Amino acid sequence: MMKFIALFATLAFSCQHVPPPVLDEAAPAKPQMAEHIIERIEVRSVSFGITTWGSISCDKFDKAFPASEYHVAIVTDKQVLLGVAQHLANLKPVNFKSGLDTRAKALIFYQDKTVETLCIDQFHMEYSGKLVESNKYILDNLKVVKD
Repeated sequence: MMKFIALFATLAFSCQHVPPPVLDEAAPAKPQMAEHIIERIEVRSVSFGITTWGSISCDKFDKAFPASEYHVAIVTDKQVLLGVAQHLANLKPVNFKSGLDTRAKALIFYQDKTVETLCIDQFHMEYSGKLVESNKYILDNLKVVKD
């Protein structure tokens, strides 16, 4: 009889019904993320042949080169911006131990008011803090001054 009571208790406790969560029909739906669309790109660049005392990191570009020394280009062409966005999304990381010697810095302004940074040296790029492979399409379309 004890075995029967133990078996009954085990079955009773293991087969408890858990009701599904109650959904509040009046609760507002979560807003969807706005598309990450580039509005414009501001490019500041100096000659890639310019010499400096040491490597210039991305975050030191503006201090190393005063505004009077760099060329500024603003890219607003929608087709170019779409192309740049596609190429940015497909950049591959590189395993490069030392940092950039930055000669161009692009500020990428999005419609959702976020800003990302793309820094460029002679051989590599740094996109949002990550070293990535250089990309000819991006270089050609951002009007980076190389000489």
